[in-house]
Amino acid sequence: MAEIKIEKKKPIWPWILIIVLVILALLYFLVFADNDADDDFSDTDDMEQVETRDSLEIEGNQENTDTWENEQLNDSLSGGFASLSSAYYAAIEDDDKLGSDSTYTNNALLKLVDAVNAKALEYDLDSNLDQIRKEVMNTSENTKSISSEKIKNTGDKVIEALEELQQKEFPQLSEQIEAAKKSLSAIETDKEMSNQQDEIEAFFDKTADVLRKMN
Repeated sequence: MAEIKIEKKKPIWPWILIIVLVILALLYFLVFADNDADDDFSDTDDMEQVETRDSLEIEGNQENTDTWENEQLNDSLSGGFASLSSAYYAAIEDDDKLGSDSTYTNNALLKLVDAVNAKALEYDLDSNLDQIRKEVMNTSENTKSISSEKIKNTGDKVIEALEELQQKEFPQLSEQIEAAKKSLSAIETDKEMSNQQDEIEAFFDKTADVLRKMN
């Protein structure tokens, strides 16, 4: 009698397990690859937002700086000669600080430029004091840089504008102009301000005299 061999079927569950693992691996790859892409995109967006914000902040700061400078440079337009000359007279009242206090002296110089420029504008004269004012404003940011030389150089431009005004509109003030010029020439550029306070005070006083008579 022939022997009948019964061949056992191989189990199929290992194949099912392999298929499941492959599917899980594909899902894992697809999900995490998509997350990485989203993260990269998010990082790029964040960087762009930061760069945009920084750019806006820089532009804002620059705009604020420009606005501040323009406001400072246009102070002479916010008031007439009467108010600006009065501000100058008030700025030189403390004789002890003129020539000894850098901030006080620089402010007096600035007010002088404003007052003279305002008077020049009344008569449509091009005093070219805008650039001088910018230089004085730059000095204001570092008060230690104010010096006898700065006063002398600025004073030269101021006297030049006053003399032009005097010759065209105030011929009777020739003596006062000469007195102001003489007081300026007495200031020595290579000498410390504190060692020539009287001369510096005299210059501010003489220019104030001229402005009062031009009122």
